Amino acid sequence: ITVVTWTYEDANGNITTQNQNVVIEDTTDPGYPDVLDYEGDGSVVISWWNMKFKNKKSGNITTIKQHIQHAFNDKGDISREDYYFNPAQLPD
Repeated sequence: ITVVTWTYEDANGNITTQNQNVVIEDTTDPGYPDVLDYEGDGSVVISWWNMKFKNKKSGNITTIKQHIQHAFNDKGDISREDYYFNPAQLPD
């Protein structure tokens, strides 16, 4: 189970959060892991994935596309991970 936390902020700065439980059913790597070098400070690896999610409450399953980015320091350690996807694609 993966918990997706939604954070909402209105124009007055009021913040509220909501959690949604989803299950990752399957993953495939359709993309092309690619190494990019930014200003010689290490590397960034980007890849694209199709991940199948299941809404635990409704049982609905859908496959969404994700762009994943890993940044590495000069020692080769992961220094940052970013995951990008369209949350509207998550199952109801």
